[in-house]
Amino acid sequence: MSTIDVVLDRCLGSIDIGHGPDQAALNEHLHHLYVANSGTSNLSVIDTVSLKPLGVNGTGRAAHSIAADPTTDLVYVGVERAGIIAVYHDP
Repeated sequence: MSTIDVVLDRCLGSIDIGHGPDQAALNEHLHHLYVANSGTSNLSVIDTVSLKPLGVNGTGRAAHSIAADPTTDLVYVGVERAGIIAVYHDP
């Protein structure tokens, strides 16, 4: 994943988040971006201030849709092939 400065029109850097990123969700309160990676079947967590990866959580095969609830700090990931919703608490 790349970080783009739209004002300066340049790439600030890239972050390795896994294979097959599908969707992302933001928790503005924690300054965390969550990315569901269907190819590597995991959830990447990125600090949006430092632009550094914070960790990776396994989800099961084909992580797909994602939603973050900033009031509870819960992250919901639809796991397509398992037919489940994985729930993660952050931090």
